[in-house]
Amino acid sequence: MVPFTFLFDFQNLTSVSRPYMLEGLAACGIRNLVAGDGLIGMIFKDYSLLYTIKKEMDDAGLKFVDSHAMFGRKLDLNTPDEMDRRISVQRLLITFEFLNYLGVDTITVHVGNIQVPDPQNILVKQNIERIEDSLSKILPAAEKAGITVC
Repeated sequence: MVPFTFLFDFQNLTSVSRPYMLEGLAACGIRNLVAGDGLIGMIFKDYSLLYTIKKEMDDAGLKFVDSHAMFGRKLDLNTPDEMDRRISVQRLLITFEFLNYLGVDTITVHVGNIQVPDPQNILVKQNIERIEDSLSKILPAAEKAGITVC
């Protein structure tokens, strides 16, 4: 049976309200949550939250089964600025570690898109090269962590 997951916004909860909310979700029959980009961003700001969230999820009988990477122009795999792209790749590599700890085995990652019409497809070719380069750096780490990149 394929698990059904719920995307839940952790960002507006406090350390006091979060356990009650998780217990409430479980009481409603929810078992699986998405480790969303907002939660991952919160963990980047405070690494201790990784352990707290895991314990709270376990205590409520919930689990993460899938995830969504942080995204945006500076975080997508095709971001034009080389430094931004290197940082984006490093953030994903660290995210894989977070997800591995949380028991997650899939992550949705945005490759990015083109914002400007390009009749000669120069931007398309550059974007593909950037995406291929970024993927060549993240896929070995994802495989090692047992994470499927979507």
